[in-house]
Amino acid sequence: MFNKRKTLVPKLLITAILLCSSIGCSVDPVKTQDPIKALIVTGGCCHDYKSQAKFLQKGISQYANVDFTVINEGKGTEHVHSIFTAENWTKGYDVIIHNECSANVGDEVGAKVAKEHHDFGVGAVMIHCAFHTFRSMEGDEWRACLGATSKTHTHQAPVVITFDKPNHPILKGTKEFTTGKEELYVIDKVFDHSIPIATGTQGETQYPLMFANKYGKAKIFSVTIGHNNATFEIDEWMHIVAKGLLWSCGKLDENGIAIKGYGPTK
Repeated sequence: MFNKRKTLVPKLLITAILLCSSIGCSVDPVKTQDPIKALIVTGGCCHDYKSQAKFLQKGISQYANVDFTVINEGKGTEHVHSIFTAENWTKGYDVIIHNECSANVGDEVGAKVAKEHHDFGVGAVMIHCAFHTFRSMEGDEWRACLGATSKTHTHQAPVVITFDKPNHPILKGTKEFTTGKEELYVIDKVFDHSIPIATGTQGETQYPLMFANKYGKAKIFSVTIGHNNATFEIDEWMHIVAKGLLWSCGKLDENGIAIKGYGPTK
């Protein structure tokens, strides 16, 4: 006798497949990667941090799959960001974007923040005034975390960016560019574990301005420009910042391409 019960499941399966095909769904969907967890620490002296945080989120998302948390607090040069007072404050994040300026905060806080990256291996992107944050420190822990020492900058004028290491993954697939008005930071020392990958030139003045730095367990990308909002709207600069972020948390391949699942989602 013909068994109708045995034919029911195959018929239902075929119907489901045809229905899914007609509406564009997948019977066996591929699981997507969870986004990179990034914390933007910003605020303090001298810059339009609210706008810059928005530029960073929008710009980086063009090139990387990132979920952002923003802490924007404090005015002036003496503010200590509240998160820095917590133990193991990088926990839960893959990368920290430092775009703050607390120049007159000293060794106790600066050394603690640097140690967090050094010991726990959470990567970082250091932008502009991060180089002058904790500037009053006597010790070098924070400067080693940045990869270079700077205490002053030039006047504002266009900066011509040239690549010293064009085959470094952070720079592959991007191109050299010139900024609008920017501050070029005077570099006094580059640490042995830090590789200058690009140089900035203003007239006769020239300093390295991008660094691929390995500090303890952490990979850190640092860039000294980023004073004015117009710099955040330069696509080449934002592309490099995004790739620096991917590199710092191990999501960039040797060809400068985000590994599968960590590229842009749109």
